[in-house]
Parts: sequence; C-alpha cells; structure tokens
Amino acid sequence: MNKLPKLSIAAAMATVVGAGSAVAQENESGKTADALEEVVVTARQRSESLQDVPDAITVFNSTKLETASVTRLEDYVNLSPNIILREGFRAGSTSLTVRGITGAQNGWAPVTYIVDGVKASSQDALNGASLTDIERIEILRGPQGGLYGAGAIAGAINVITKAPTEDPEYAVKLGLGKGNGKTVQAVASGPLGSGESLLYRLNLNYLDTDGLIDDADGDDVDFEEETVVRLRLISKATDDLTLDYRIAYTDIEAGAVTQDRIPGPEYVNDFSSSVARLERGILGSETREFFETALKVDYEFEGAVLSSVTAYSDLEQEVYGTISWANPPFDDTFLGPVFGSGAEAGQSIDNFQNTEDNIETFSQDIRLTSTGDGDFRWVVGAEYLHREYTNLLSLGRIVGPVPGTVSQFVNQQDDREDNLWGVYGQFNWDITDRIELTLAARWDENTYSTIEVDPATGQPTGGIIDPSNGLHVDELEVTDSEFQPKVQVSFDVSEDLTVFGSAGRGFRTGFFNTSSLAAPETSDNYEVGFKSTLADGRMTLNGSIFYTDYSQQQTSDGTDEPPFRRTVNIPESELLGAEVEFVGKLTDQWLLEVGLSYLDSEIEDSGGLSTPAAPDKTANVALQYNHPLDDGLELVARADYRYQGEMYLSLSVPATPEDPFVTTYDITPKEFINFRVGVEAQDWSLALYGKNITNERTAYTTFNIGRSPHYRSFNKPEDYGVEFTLRF
Repeated sequence: MNKLPKLSIAAAMATVVGAGSAVAQENESGKTADALEEVVVTARQRSESLQDVPDAITVFNSTKLETASVTRLEDYVNLSPNIILREGFRAGSTSLTVRGITGAQNGWAPVTYIVDGVKASSQDALNGASLTDIERIEILRGPQGGLYGAGAIAGAINVITKAPTEDPEYAVKLGLGKGNGKTVQAVASGPLGSGESLLYRLNLNYLDTDGLIDDADGDDVDFEEETVVRLRLISKATDDLTLDYRIAYTDIEAGAVTQDRIPGPEYVNDFSSSVARLERGILGSETREFFETALKVDYEFEGAVLSSVTAYSDLEQEVYGTISWANPPFDDTFLGPVFGSGAEAGQSIDNFQNTEDNIETFSQDIRLTSTGDGDFRWVVGAEYLHREYTNLLSLGRIVGPVPGTVSQFVNQQDDREDNLWGVYGQFNWDITDRIELTLAARWDENTYSTIEVDPATGQPTGGIIDPSNGLHVDELEVTDSEFQPKVQVSFDVSEDLTVFGSAGRGFRTGFFNTSSLAAPETSDNYEVGFKSTLADGRMTLNGSIFYTDYSQQQTSDGTDEPPFRRTVNIPESELLGAEVEFVGKLTDQWLLEVGLSYLDSEIEDSGGLSTPAAPDKTANVALQYNHPLDDGLELVARADYRYQGEMYLSLSVPATPEDPFVTTYDITPKEFINFRVGVEAQDWSLALYGKNITNERTAYTTFNIGRSPHYRSFNKPEDYGVEFTLRF
C-alpha cells in the first residue's frame, strides 16, 4: 500500500519538471503561452492576489468546485494538504484536524469557519447542508487569531457565496445518483424593480436519497432528505452606503447512529462482512433545522470603509437511535441483554439514546479598513458573540413486554452560555518596494458557564463538580482570555518569487462537555515559506515549513460512567511539518495540481506518541483535461487522487502523571479516487461523476465503553451519479 502513493507522487513531480522545460522551449521559440488565471482572495479583509499573500492558503473557485464535484465540506477538505475531516454518529458531529490540531466533542473547531463574513456558531454548524452557489472557498493554515479570533488556532476557512447580479440570471441543476439519490437546485438572480439599486439572489436546493449503506436486514441507515432556501439582497442605498442582507433556512431529516461493531481495536481497518456487523433493532434518525440571518453594512469614505456585520442563528437538532448496535435478541450490550419482540415483563426490548441540541447565537463585528494600495494598509475592529447552548441527553431501555415502556437511566440537560468579545488589528507596511512587514494582534476573552437541570422541572440538580475544590455546585462559570500577536515579513526576491517568515500565537477557548471542563489551548507557530510563479505564468509553486509549540490540546474519550464521555487536555505537544502546492498548465488542455504535506507530531513525555487523528502525510494529485468539440461544446474531464497517511484515533490521557498515555485504533494509509467527465456548452452542461470509486473504507470515530464489542463510524462507500445543468 505504501509504494503506490510514493510512485504516484514521484511520477507527478517528474511530469511537472518535464512540462516546465517544454513550456520554456516554447517561449524561447516565440510561441505564446496562456498564463494561469489570477486567483484573488480576501483572506486579509481586502482583495489581493493569492501569490501576494504570505500565508499558506488553498483556494477553490467556482469552476474548480464544479469540476471536482464538491458538494460537501469533506469534498474540498480531501483536496487540501494537511487537513482531514471525520464524521461521527450524526451529521453535526464533525471533527477537523489541521496541521495536527483537532477538536473535542462539544468544543470549538480548530479553525474559524466563516460564510460571507459570519462565523459558524459551533462545530455542529460546520457540516450542514450541501454546498451550492459558492463563488470561492479559502483554506488558511496556521494560526489566524489576529483577524479571525479565538478558534483560529490552526487556521480559518473563508466561504464566499455568489453575489446577486445586475443582469437577470437563472439556472437549474438536476441530478441522479446511486442509492436512488435525486437533487434539484435552482438559482435566480438579478435586479428587483426597474433599477439596479436593489439586487437579489435566490437559491433553492432539494436532496432526497436512500443512502449508500444498508444494515444486515437491508434497511437504509444513511438516508437523507434536505431542503435549503437562501436569499441574498444587496442594496446600493447611496454611492457610499451598501447593505448586504442574507437569510437562509435548512431542514434535514437523515439517518444517524450508523456505527457498526467490531470485535476489537485490531479490526478497525477490516470492513469484511465476517468482521463488521451493522445490525439494528432501532433505526437511527436525525432532524436538523437551521435558521440564519445576517446584515452587512459598508460605509465608504475617503481612505477607509466602515463595516458592520450583525448575525443571528438558531440550530435545533435531535437524534434518536440505538445504544445496543444490534438486532435483538443479543446478549452483549453494555446495558445487558436485549430480547426484542420476545421480551418478557422487566426485560429490555432494546436500548436507546436520544440527544437534543439547541444552539442560539448572536454576533456583532465592526471594523474599519483602509482602502487603496498605498504603502501602509490596516484594519482594526471589535467583535462580540453571545451563544446559548442547550444539550439534552437521554439514555435508557424500552422495557417489555411489547409494545414496551420507556425506562431512563440518564436524563440530563445542560444549559451552557458563552459571552466572547475581542478587539483586533492588522497593519501591513511596505518598508521598501520588496519588503512587507505585517503586524497583527488580538485580545479575546470568553466568559462561559454551565448548569445542569432536571429536564422535567428546569431546576438545577447540583450535579456539577467544581474542579477547584471537588464540591457539587448548581452552576460553574469560567473566564478565559489571551493576547494573540503575529509578526510576518515577506521579501520579493524577484517579480516571480516571494519568501516569507512569520511567528504568531493561536488560541482556542475552553468549554464544557456536560460537567467536564476543558481548559483553553494555545499554540506558538513559527513558519517560513515561499510563493513562486514559473514558466511565464503557466505554473505556481508554493510551500512552507512550520514548527508549532502546542499547549493544552483538548481531546475527548469515553468513560464507564454516565454520561460516558469526558474531555481532557494533553499538556504539551510539538508539531513540525511541511507543505507544497503546485498548479500548472502542462499544455493548453492539460492542468496538473499537486499538494503534499508532511507532519511529525509528538506529545511530550508520552514515549514518542503523535497527536491523535493526525496523519503523518497527505498527498493530492489532480489531472484535468479540457478539449474543445464542435458547435461550441467542450469536453471537461478531471480525476482526483488522495493519499492519507497512518494515524490513530483514540488516546487515553493519564489520570495522574505516573499513568501512561494509551493509544488505540491505528488507521492504516488510505487512498481515494474521484472523477468527473462532462460536456459543457454556453447554456448547459451534462456530467458523470464518481466518488471513492475504489471503495476505500476507513474509520472516522471509534469507542467502546469498557468492554467488547467496539464501535466505529466510517466513510461512505463508492458513489456515482449524473448531473444536468441548464442556464438561461
């Protein structure tokens, strides 16, 4: 398995070198070579060329998102170096790992995720509805606290949706996929009324699929029905004042609690039918409703623009499913045997879990940004976020005889609240024509609290333990704060080569997971890199090397006591890594993209263990072919290869300094291949796609509660589909 990625990467890089020589010869002979299109990003709150921004950034424009068949967060994550995504027992249970930094259950993500200037309110909000009508996605790696705040300890993901158009624009996309999948997407855009002072863009998306995974009885376990409505309005109220308003509603009903069971950790990579058991007495389901609205106001005056972004969101989700992970009768569950329809009085028909989350968030960001391209550019601002987070956990048995009665042994509601504010600034100074100095700083403070209440009465239960004294209290409140500086210098060696170096601090606030308190994290990151343009603009080659001193990494593991989960901190870790990204036109019809990463992470005093869920290598190779046909048609074909190196998923952190670190669930290297081939015209396109066409399987999350069997969630099997788009 290890030889194939090495050969693939070597072949790709050899092709790069050979293609560069061929292009050089063509230029010397006087032939004109088409350069790559300039990639513009807004990573520093202003429009700049990607090659001019001295940070490690991977960008997906609307064309690449289409040709790579990107429809979910996981799709573009798997096209990026040094970042992976893992899904848990439901869609909202999503964990990202970026440069060895990952997340913990119910905590904040390791990156700040922003859509049109509005930050996601939680990890649960990252992996929501299908991605549609997106203009650009920017993935920034490395701490970005100066502009993006607490949570950007490992980077930021900046999503920009398509803006309303001055001319009327309409499009419809229809799709059919494996698992009886059906999609309908519609877009309408243009002016409202006779003038161009008010523009709109309306986006509708509907998805209905039986899913790709069946249990042993043939029941669909990953079914999904999704409806999304988004409206964006832009008003040019005056020459100086612009109002940008958006509102969105998402409704999802989907399969959940889709884990299978395996005999032990050594079988985590085995998906053969003789080992993996996906059986259900209770078919899991999840409902999600997500409402969000935001208003951005830009007022431009001489030399600067004043921007205000006000946002509100409400996410409600509920999951119901098994905690037997078996089809009764079955005697090996952690709550004892289940008897199904044969249960007698007092016996368990089956065991269930029921979780409900309500996350309501208000945020306000106001900033002042300089305009123009002078030698001194700056942005200063302040931000406030208020979040109310209610989590209800219910575990129990359905007691026989049939139809049974509900007996709960855990019925716990946690009401949490966050009040986070920050002030920030970034200054870019062109010291000379070739040297740019960047200074950024931010102060963040979060006061957060938790209270455990009886769901029936709403009264405090006194079930929270104060870690400072071990006493039971009704409510616990903590305040975290951190100063996050960053200094960066870039030097233009030539018109086509820039080198840079930076030092910066990242910060992620602590949180409560039920009554378990996770301490805040910090990372001190040091990085050097380069950005280059080759072959008269037909190729770009960018790279960086980084070292991160990582303190108090937040992680989760299971326990034998209700509610069977806890959050702990890993005191100290070191992360050393490198990344390289290449994009090149080999010819006018062939485009090659290569992304490589290497990570060497180590937990201090652990005997050389790496950080959890952090692959040592990733590699991406994409080859795209565009060929003109008759009658204005064009053939577009693309193949994407992804290699993900070895890692482990579960880490038991010592309860005392004398106890050892213990890892389980070692994941072997994985390889994934996607493709898309289609014919495009000016007003329509037809394409066939395939995802994970080699049917590579990998575990995402794993656990057991002090006994066998063990349980794992996992990725989707192979998928195929066809899409037709009509634009008019």
